[in-house]
Amino acid sequence: MKNTKLSFCCLILVTLSGFLAGCKDKVTAPEESFVCIKEIEVTRVTDGITASLEVEVHLYEAGSNRFLGCSGLLNVDRADSLYRVEAYFEKLALSGSSLLRYDEVRDKNLYLVVSEDDRNPCPAEVDTIPDPNDDFRIADDLLGISAPFSGQLLQAPQNMSFGKVAHLQLTIKRRRI
Repeated sequence: MKNTKLSFCCLILVTLSGFLAGCKDKVTAPEESFVCIKEIEVTRVTDGITASLEVEVHLYEAGSNRFLGCSGLLNVDRADSLYRVEAYFEKLALSGSSLLRYDEVRDKNLYLVVSEDDRNPCPAEVDTIPDPNDDFRIADDLLGISAPFSGQLLQAPQNMSFGKVAHLQLTIKRRRI
């Protein structure tokens, strides 16, 4: 009889553990809001080195000029074309890169620097100073710097144009983490 009770208890434990494991898979991951580029068009620019552009958008805190993150737009490779994208900003971290969350910029004044990248790719800062140790002395080509804006404005899509940036739409987007 003891073996039957023990077997029955083990069966219940195995069944419960399977049920609980199944429940764990059904729990949805929390969502967070991230800074996101939705549209971009650059104009009057060529790479000069390769046939396609390598556009990057860098985000800085106004006042301190502290680098917050950047987004490398790999599919934005021609001027004078509107691109609809979903590009998030990466920030540098000790353990690699991670996405820039809206709560990290909501209460800050910000500005954007858009470049045609020839040097260090995102999430590195823009580099507009030629390197004397580089045989080609290549630097990033500056396409434009936005006017400062409040991070709180990103709750609704913000349409901007500045320098050689004919159009850029910046907003926040919720996604599962």
